[in-house]
Amino acid sequence: MMIASRIVVLIFAVAVIASHAAESNLTLTVDGITYSNVTFGTVSPSSVSIYHSTGIAKVPLTKLPSELQQQFGYDPQKATAWQKSERQAAEAQLATHEEAKRRTEWIKNNVVNIGGVVVDVVEGKGVILSNKNDAEALNRAYIQYGAIVSPESLKIHTCFLECDTKKFVNGSTVYCSAYMEGTYSYITVMGANMKISRWVYYGQTDPSKRHVNFF
Repeated sequence: MMIASRIVVLIFAVAVIASHAAESNLTLTVDGITYSNVTFGTVSPSSVSIYHSTGIAKVPLTKLPSELQQQFGYDPQKATAWQKSERQAAEAQLATHEEAKRRTEWIKNNVVNIGGVVVDVVEGKGVILSNKNDAEALNRAYIQYGAIVSPESLKIHTCFLECDTKKFVNGSTVYCSAYMEGTYSYITVMGANMKISRWVYYGQTDPSKRHVNFF
């Protein structure tokens, strides 16, 4: 009985080895190109990757013999839906890449050097800058008199710089390159609604270089 079992196991092992040998010796012709020593890799609803004697290729399931199509579960409707989703994903990725390139170019063309004094730090967001010549008087009026300084006059003297707030404290002087993008809204300690120009920090710059009047 034991000898019979060993014979069955031996026959099964030989069959498995023969099966793998047959698979590794598979020859496949697709669109006039013959691939030898083919083994199959990743399968999608519309294609299968193959490893062959000279490299790797991806073959549409529509190009395979019917028995292989059946083996890989080929369904024309699923294949069409898969191809559509893959095409849409590729187009979306390309659009995102192109938009990123356009934005990078826009930023490059709109970066200028700016300078000012920090009159308020908005934790985690940025700082409110004042024109260097008016910073002391503005800061005093802003803190002591609040509503006496109208929002319209404040807008002339201040801007918001989006940046790492760890770099700055009230009263510190800022020299940097930045680009303007939209506005920043906030409410003063006296309850006045403010909307000032919003600048985005781009990099450090030399204080000796010319800085624009951005207020």
